[in-house]
Amino acid sequence: VLALYPVVTVLLGKLLSHRFERRRVENVLKAEIVERQRIEEALRESEQKYRFLVENQTDLVVKVDRGGRFLFVSSSYCELFGKTEDELLGKTFLPLVHEEDRGVTLMAMEALTRPPHTCYLEQRAITAHGRRWLGWADKATLDEKGDIASIIGVGRDINERKQVEYALRESEDRFRTLFTTMTEGMALHEALYDTRGQVVDYRILQVNPAFERQTGLVGQTVVGRCATEVYGVSPAPYLAIYAKVVETGQPITFESYFAKFKRHFRISAYAPRLGWFAAVFEDITQRKQVEAALQESEERFRRAIQDAPFPIAIHTEDGEFLIINRTWFKITGYTPDEIPTIADWAERAYGERQHQVRKGIDRLYALDRPVVEGEFVITCKEGRQRVWEFSTSPLSRTADGRRTVISMAVDITERKQAEEEVLRLNRELEGRVRERTIQLEAANKELETFAYSVSHDLKAPLRGIDGYSRLLLDDYASQLDEEGQLFIHNIQRGAEQMNALIDGLLAYSRVEQRPLYRDVLDITRSVECIVAERAEEIAARSATVRIDLPSLTAHGDPEGLMQVLRNLLDNALKFARPGVPLEIEIGGQAQKIAIQLWVKDNGIGLDPQFHDRIFEIFQRLQRVEDYPGTGIGLAIARKAIQRMNGRIWVESAQGQGATFFLELPA
Repeated sequence: VLALYPVVTVLLGKLLSHRFERRRVENVLKAEIVERQRIEEALRESEQKYRFLVENQTDLVVKVDRGGRFLFVSSSYCELFGKTEDELLGKTFLPLVHEEDRGVTLMAMEALTRPPHTCYLEQRAITAHGRRWLGWADKATLDEKGDIASIIGVGRDINERKQVEYALRESEDRFRTLFTTMTEGMALHEALYDTRGQVVDYRILQVNPAFERQTGLVGQTVVGRCATEVYGVSPAPYLAIYAKVVETGQPITFESYFAKFKRHFRISAYAPRLGWFAAVFEDITQRKQVEAALQESEERFRRAIQDAPFPIAIHTEDGEFLIINRTWFKITGYTPDEIPTIADWAERAYGERQHQVRKGIDRLYALDRPVVEGEFVITCKEGRQRVWEFSTSPLSRTADGRRTVISMAVDITERKQAEEEVLRLNRELEGRVRERTIQLEAANKELETFAYSVSHDLKAPLRGIDGYSRLLLDDYASQLDEEGQLFIHNIQRGAEQMNALIDGLLAYSRVEQRPLYRDVLDITRSVECIVAERAEEIAARSATVRIDLPSLTAHGDPEGLMQVLRNLLDNALKFARPGVPLEIEIGGQAQKIAIQLWVKDNGIGLDPQFHDRIFEIFQRLQRVEDYPGTGIGLAIARKAIQRMNGRIWVESAQGQGATFFLELPA
């Protein structure tokens, strides 16, 4: 017993201790179970309250996981999108978002990963009622690792608010566009009050670009300043106008001159709300200038009528004279009291013809354009008669609607007398012309006879001189010394020069006497023919002739044109510079009503002071020994061109070649 007692006591103590511990643990577990049941009951009640709250409010409530899949949706959300809770749970919300707003939505979810893990988002959603704007307040809950466990979003249908915002923004945009683009200046003002509450001035709040253009002021320099200071006007009359605008609430329009800007403005003021008003400035400076100019013009017109040196009257269709100028009364001798109407004038001026004249006057009021009436014989107050030539133009109607015309007369009495004298002189002149024509025809006959004599009678002695000089050289050359032979050669050259002069004179006279034919000229073909005629001489002089002609046609005399081109080409070949290869260009171009041709060479040229002289007959600038010729070729060319209603001229300088220009009607 003594040996076992300690062991048994220890075992018995442990047994009792174990039993007490088990009872304590059981009691703790029972308490925990009771507490857990209480918590679960409280949580269940809370969830029921939360669900009741969520299910019965108008806001949209959803809960999604990190991937955007629905964990919870409220009944209002389901109703908005026309889907059941089963159709949404486990599905992603992104297809319900408008495609243009999905990117913004994903960015918002990414922002929830950063503190404070909340965001507000406005997006368009595809609902059962169409596309609508929704506003979301989102909150993310995190797990132990700090990652997003879920996202709770509370949303609201803001579609109506958005429509209002859009309408307001569109209205503001329209106003801003109108404000900035309107052609009239506009300024917004607010009232400035003194201590007694009286308006003492207005402060400028904003001005548009048109205001800046009208006044030359920059908006930044005037905003916030007093209006009367900016406009440079006395405040009293304008404060009275603006006070009336505010008082009545009706717009008021008035005109004012701002000396500071030297401009006239038509101002329309209106007050949308108390203490604030807008003013629209229409620049009417030009109109005012036009009105002043019109008044001045009317005054000048009235003075011009009254002071005109010929008779003028303005009258209406009912026969009233509105204006009769002083010249009318001065010539006729009548007074305004004696001819107040057309009827009085017709009776006094035309006598028995008055009814016929009145019918013609009555037709004038239906005119729509000026008309010349013709000549009328009028009787003046003292009984003498004058001849007046009348013309009438329609004017605008009077204020009471009557048609009005202005009649002007020219006193041609002296002119008619002069015409009678001229007719008498013309009859005498016609007789003289007939006599001169007969004399001219006789002179032409004599000229033709002279030309015939020149071509036959003068050439016969020249042929004799030339023939005998040749016989002397052929038969008696051995008996003549060197000086004698030189004399005979000089005689031959003189005879040749005389013969050339005679031919030139005959050619010059034939230009005027030859019949003129007008035809369509083929310029290119004419030039090519002339160059072909002179091919041997061109080759002999080693000259280069370049033709640069577009397709040109003109109207003129074909033979005359050929003669002109031939003479110009001969001159270009003749007046070459020694030792310089001769180059000639024949060109042309079309103009509006004419064509222009030119013959250009690089020959000796001529001094500009002789540009006109060389077209006169027998005008030579070079010695015959150096450059043979008669001085008639260019005179013939000018005569032929003038007969074709064209012109010829030259541009040249000494030693720099010459360019002869022709101009012919196209």
